[in-house]
Amino acid sequence: MRGRFGNGIFAAGGEANAARNLGVPVAHARSLFVMTALAAGRFTAIQALVTGSADTLVDLEQELAKSARNGTA
Repeated sequence: MRGRFGNGIFAAGGEANAARNLGVPVAHARSLFVMTALAAGRFTAIQALVTGSADTLVDLEQELAKSARNGTA
């Protein structure tokens, strides 16, 4: 993100006081970080419940194994 929003996110992640001095809404940027982390945690929990592993490649490996057994590659 090379726009104002992306620069604000980058600045808020590094030095909050400097970002505030530049006029970046640090609270909004931090809430975006928190929302992203919560979404990643939720995805990982669902992935672990469905596939039995938090590894993101497990589902792909299972699908490839199914297609190999069925003869469709």
